Order: sequence, then C-alpha cells, then structure tokens
Amino acid sequence: MYYPEEYETIVTYQTIRDAKKVLESVKHQLPCSEKEKILDVGCGPGDLTTTLLPLYFPQAITIIGCDISEKMVKYAEKKYGCERIQFKVLDIENPSSWINSNKGSFDKIFSSFAFHWMKNFNQVIKNMHDLLKENGHMISLFLITHPFHELYKMIPKFTKWKKFAKPHQRWVEFHSSDKERKIDFINILERNNFEIIKCEVQPEIYLLESLDRAI
Repeated sequence: MYYPEEYETIVTYQTIRDAKKVLESVKHQLPCSEKEKILDVGCGPGDLTTTLLPLYFPQAITIIGCDISEKMVKYAEKKYGCERIQFKVLDIENPSSWINSNKGSFDKIFSSFAFHWMKNFNQVIKNMHDLLKENGHMISLFLITHPFHELYKMIPKFTKWKKFAKPHQRWVEFHSSDKERKIDFINILERNNFEIIKCEVQPEIYLLESLDRAI
C-alpha cells in the first residue's frame, strides 16, 4: 500500500469494524497481565493500532505497529506515534536481525487484513511464533476469498491496466490454491508449534454507497 491517507480514508471503517468483531469474540479467552507488549503485524497507516488495541489491551505498556511499507510507517509514526505506541518498518515474511533480537518479547501479536497479501506464509507464522513469549497469543483476521479475486486475475490481460496487476499478484496466488484454506492455515500454525484455540471462517457482506467508492 503506497497511499496511506487514501487507504485510511477508504478502508478504516471496514477494518476497524471487522477487527473489533474478532476482538470481541476472543477477549474472554485472552489472559491479561501487567505491562504487556503487543505487536500489530501489517499495521498500515496505524489507525487500528491506535484506536482498537489500547482499548482491548489497556494493560499494555508498549504497542508496536509494523509494516513492510516505509510510507505507511512514516505516516503512522507522524500521526499516531507516542511514548506508548511506536511504529517500525518490518518484513515479517523473512528472517531479520530485529526478529532475532526480539524473540520471546511479545505477549500478544495481532494482525488484521494482512496475511492474504503474504506469500511466504510458513515463514510469517514461524517469525510470529518466535516473537511471542511462552504461552503468548496470536490473533489474526484475513480474507480467504473475495469476488475481486476474479477481477485481479483479469487485469494482466488488458494492456491499459496491466501495470496495476503486480501489487495484487500475491493476493491472487494466495487464493488460487485448490486446497481448503482453513485447513492449510491450521496445518501451518500447528507445524510452527501454535495451539489452536479458535479458527473460524465467517462469511461477510460489504455494502458500498456507490461504484466510485468501490473503485
């Protein structure tokens, strides 16, 4: 994502609404301790990191939002950064010195609408497990399928729009598997030593006020 302000304006309502629904459904299953550290993976412009996570995890003394996009992180840091909430550039799909030096540092890791953009999924989950403390918790929300999937597959066929296809290629690859994505996800989690507390597929309907809004 390269346009933080536009992304925040268009997507904020949907992401906060859905993330809030997930957090509400699991909050009673998450133990709380004093002085927790929380990591938000794929934080984007930082709105959800700042709006929801302090609300659901008031005991957290440090919340770090990370994203692969430097523009997103700079925007988030400028708009929302404070002593308690920080932002950093991080490629969660690959090993890094920061991940190595922060192993076992976080009580909870949250990720909203980020996993479906990632290709090296096994490494993502491994890195997140490494960053968690023993008995830490990971909460994630992401798309398994979407009507735009077919649209994204068609874009490269049109010369006029072909240049816009690359950012969506990973999303298409993620959804092109014939396998059941929920089963795949559970297998990857278990392979990386996660214990599954809850894993659900929830159909959603999104209503937009106009075609321009959708575009």
